[in-house]
Parts: sequence; structure tokens; C-alpha cells
Amino acid sequence: MDRYDYQALVNEVLNRGINLFESFDDWTKGAFALSNLGENGRTMFKNISKLSTSYNEAENNRKFTNALHTNNKVGIASFIYMCRQHGIDTNRFYIKDGVDYAQPVVTNINLHQKDVTLAVVQSEYVDRSLDKNLRSDFVSYLKTLVADVDRIVDLVNTYRLGITKDGHVIYWYIDKADIVRMGKVMAYRPDGHRYKSFTPLSIPKELSKRGELSADYTIKQTLFGEHLLRQTQNADRVIGIVESEKSAIICSLCIPNVLWMATGSKGNLQDVRMTAVKERKVILFPDTDPNGQSFGQWSKRANELNAKGWHIQVCDYLEKKSTEEQRRTKIDIADLIIDDLLYMRKTHIVAIADILQGESCIRREQVYVLSNSKPMLPTDGEHSASRWSHSHI
Repeated sequence: MDRYDYQALVNEVLNRGINLFESFDDWTKGAFALSNLGENGRTMFKNISKLSTSYNEAENNRKFTNALHTNNKVGIASFIYMCRQHGIDTNRFYIKDGVDYAQPVVTNINLHQKDVTLAVVQSEYVDRSLDKNLRSDFVSYLKTLVADVDRIVDLVNTYRLGITKDGHVIYWYIDKADIVRMGKVMAYRPDGHRYKSFTPLSIPKELSKRGELSADYTIKQTLFGEHLLRQTQNADRVIGIVESEKSAIICSLCIPNVLWMATGSKGNLQDVRMTAVKERKVILFPDTDPNGQSFGQWSKRANELNAKGWHIQVCDYLEKKSTEEQRRTKIDIADLIIDDLLYMRKTHIVAIADILQGESCIRREQVYVLSNSKPMLPTDGEHSASRWSHSHI
């Protein structure tokens, strides 16, 4: 019987750090697809799901158990297809009559799908959602960090930040061709932290429920902020890539001479997603964690991409500067910038700007007018930014 070595295929996904289940829809589809393997698929589903920062073991088990006991029409071929979408040569894992072939033995796979429908969200949804009054929970938090309202307005317009009727922010994913591929709704507390009880919503999923998008749609892998590559003023800018959309906005707020983008998840450095920036100079800023796994994962992916023609460096500033406590809480580079803003200093902002732009550049003032409500603390530990150059990348 023709089949695949699914465990080896899952190992390939894990080794590459590919988050196949980046959206709720993909997570659900993955559960149903792998449930075709019975209980053997549970661990595979769990290990891939753990690549997401929002992983919850109890919820993950419930998801798989539900898929296991529900009569569904999602076949295991859907999992193969998801892997191929993320640049994996699945033919390497194809087995015929119990023989594992070193060379591909098939060129086409019957995916039981007539066509692939890439999700396209009408631009009018973006226009109508634009947070012109700066009232979303996330944008309201930005106003507590800085008093430069004009700069916040500029960011809302630049990144096309939307707002839902409940006051939550919408991060629109718009590709290089200016096509809206996805919208992600997230909820924030007044202190800028996410509401963990709120599951991020997918705009394509909501449109599909309403019959405005095909039920079998596929989300094109796109970087958050990718549409900014179209603007002539960004033609020569260094590109800084972080994990979360929130971090990209905050970094852009304080270091505007760099084009900031986000992957949306730790495992989202796939070839196809990074194609838009292949010809550009890119610096990655991975989150930190107790064991440096995120840094190691992104460094490995950078090496793999560079071997294929990309021009990527990985910044270790966060790894060097974060404390053990900060590592336990898994801070990102934006958290250091927020500390600067809250304590009315520019230690990290200047250091990061030097890393990104080089010491020889003429650096303009990078800190915008701070909110008067923030306390002024001593900056005795503030060091010269000249210590932090490209040698720290």
C-alpha cells in the first residue's frame, strides 16, 4: 500500500521549526488530518502545535480527541498538502510497498481538492475598519507610552490597523502586491498584555462563515507589514523582523528608519513567506526564553535561508541583555523598548538603532515625546551605544 513515513515528515517539520498550525483554521484542519492516524497522530499533532506561543496542552488534547471521535471529511492528504505549502519536499517521505525510496517516486498527489482557493479579503473591509479615532485597545495602549499622537496616527495608517466593534485591534496582513490576505483580531489589556482568555480571531474564517469566502480557502503566507515594500521610501531600508505584530509596531514607533515586519509566530520563517524580502538586507530579532531555543531556531533558519540566497543576520542583543527573570517571561525586543519609554531613557533604543544602522550613520533622535505620566528614574547604568555595533549581530 502506498503511504508516507508520517513520523519522519513530522520530524522534518519540527527540525525546521515550521508552525503548520499558525491559524485556528489550520490548527483544526491539522487535528482532523492527523486523527486519521488514530492515537499515533496525537503526539505528532501535539509536537507541531507546541511550536505556537499560544500552545495549551489541555486545549490541544481536547481538540485532537474531538477530531478523533468526529466523522470528518478531512483526509491525511491535507496534512501532506500543508507540508508542501511550507516548502517541504514530501516526496522524500513517500513509501511504496514498504520500500523507502531515496528519490521521488511520485510527482503528483491526489489531495481530494479540486482547486486551491487563496483567501482574498476585500480592501473595503480594511478601509472601513481603520482605527481613525485611535480607540482600539492596542492603540490606546500606545498612547500611554508616547504623547506623539501624530506619530501614532501615522502608524495606524501605515500598517492599516483596524478596530472591531468590541474595540479590539485588527492586524491586516497585506502582501507585496497590495492584496489583503488575512486579518487577525487580538485583544489587549490596558497594560499592553494580551487577554489570554481571548482566542485570536481569523477574519477569513469569519467571512467564510458568512458565505463571503470559499469554505476551502487557504491563507497565503505573508509577513505582517509586507505591503510596505511597495513604497519607494522603503526601497533601501534595512528590514527588521520580529515575531509579534505588536512588537513590529512598537519598534517602528521608536526606530522609524528601519522597515519593521512580523512573522506572527515563532515557526513562521518558511521560504515562501520570506520570499518577499529575499533581495533585501534582513535582521531577525527572535524572542528570548530560558534555554535560548527561539534564538537557536531562528539562527538555524537564517543559515538555511542564506544558503538559498537570502541576506539575513540574527541579532543577539536580547540574548545578551535579558535577565534570567526576563528569559522566564519570554520577553521580546519590544519589551526592552517599552522599558525605555516607561522610564524615560533611551538605552536600548539607541543601542538597537546602532546595530541596525551602523555606528557610521548619522542618527537622528529616536525617542519621541514621552507621556508626562511616566516616572523618571536614574539612568546610572546607561552605557554608551557605541559598544553595540554589528559585531553583536
